[in-house]
Amino acid sequence: MIYILLTLCLLFVLYIIFESMCKKMGDCDLKVNDIKEKQLRLADNEILLSFTVPFENRGKQQAIVIDGLFRLEPEGNKYNDFIIRSQIVNPELPVYHDNYWEAFLVKPGKKVVLKGSVSIKHKDGKAVYRNELPEEMYFELYYKYYGRNPVIYERKEFLIKPEDLEVVSGEVPVVKEEIPPVSPRKPVDESIKTIPVKTHILRETDTLMDVLNKYVIPLSQEGDIVAIAESAIAILQGRAVYIETIKPGYWATRLNRFFQQDASLSSPYSLEMAIREVGLWRILISFTVGSLGKFIGRKGDFYRLAGRPAATIDDPPGTMPPFDKYVVLGPKDPQKVSEEIKAKTGLDATVVDANDLGKVDVLGCTLKDREIIVKALKHNPQGNADEQTPIVLIRPPK
Repeated sequence: MIYILLTLCLLFVLYIIFESMCKKMGDCDLKVNDIKEKQLRLADNEILLSFTVPFENRGKQQAIVIDGLFRLEPEGNKYNDFIIRSQIVNPELPVYHDNYWEAFLVKPGKKVVLKGSVSIKHKDGKAVYRNELPEEMYFELYYKYYGRNPVIYERKEFLIKPEDLEVVSGEVPVVKEEIPPVSPRKPVDESIKTIPVKTHILRETDTLMDVLNKYVIPLSQEGDIVAIAESAIAILQGRAVYIETIKPGYWATRLNRFFQQDASLSSPYSLEMAIREVGLWRILISFTVGSLGKFIGRKGDFYRLAGRPAATIDDPPGTMPPFDKYVVLGPKDPQKVSEEIKAKTGLDATVVDANDLGKVDVLGCTLKDREIIVKALKHNPQGNADEQTPIVLIRPPK
C-alpha cells in the first residue's frame, strides 16, 4: 500500500512540475490598438477614408491570426443614401477581390500593421461632399487567433469621425486583386529541366487523373517524371481538416509547447491530428525519447520515431488559401499514388515534400534511383501556395 501511495505522490509532483513548465512558457498576447494614420481623400463621386490597424503581439509565443471580418455597424436608416464598402488588407499578402482574410503570423514582440479603407458613394451617383458624411461612424472588427492555446475570439469597435481625419490630396488608391510575382530560384543541376505546371486551386472534389489529363499530359514528353507536392495529394484525398472542427485534447495542448514556434506541431490542432494519426502512446514515447536525445545533442529523434505521418503535417498558414485555415495531413500511400500515375500515364512519378531550405523528402517514387528527384527539386520549383504550381515535370537530360 505504501508503494502505491508513494507512486501516486510522485506522479502528482511530476504533474505539478509539468503543468508549471507549460505555464511558464506562456502564450501569445495579441492586442489590436486603436486605428492610426486616419486620412480622408476626395475624388469624383467618392470619399475614401483610410487608416492603419496595428496588431501587436506582447506575449512570449507567436500568434496565428486565422480569420477576421471588418464591417460597418448598422444604424437604422442613417446610411440609406450611401453605398459604403469597408475593407482591411495585410499589405504583405495578396489582395483578394472578395475581402478574403488570409491567415498570417505575428511573432513575439512584433507588430503587423494592416491597412483599412472605407469607400463612400451616393446611391444615385452624384458627388458626395464631406459635410454630408455622418458625424459618427462605428465599425467593428472581429478576429480570431491562436498560439499554444486553442482559438481566442476578439471583437474591437472603432469610432470614426470625419472631422478627426486629415484631408489629403491625390488619387484614391485602387485595391486590385493581385498575386505577387515569385522570383525564380536557380536549379542545382541546370542539365535537368523542371517545368512548373500551373493548376486551378485543387480541392477534394477533384480527381488526380482529371488534373493530370487537363494540365500535365499536354505538356509532357516521353521520359518526363511527374513530381507532385504531398500537400496537393493530401487535399485531393480529403485530408485537409478545418481547425475549428478539431477539439484538441489534454496532451495536444501541453506537449505542443515543447516544439519550436515555427514547427507545425507547436499548434494544438496539428498535434491533436498527429495523435489521431499515429496514436497517443507513440507520440508520448517519441516525445520522451526526443527530449532525452536533445540533452545529449541529438536532434530529430521525435520525428524518426513518430514517423512521416507526424512529420508531413502542415499547420496554418502553411498552405495556400483557402487551406490556410486547415491542418493538412500527409498523403495516404504516396508510393501507391506514384505507381498508379505511372500505370495510367506511362510516366514515372513521385510524391515529394520540398521546401525553400533545399530539403527534398521523397515520399513515394517509381524510380529506383531517387537522386535525380532531389537534384531537380532542390531549388523547390513547386509552389502549392500563391503560385498554384503544385506539379512539376522533371525532364532529365537525354
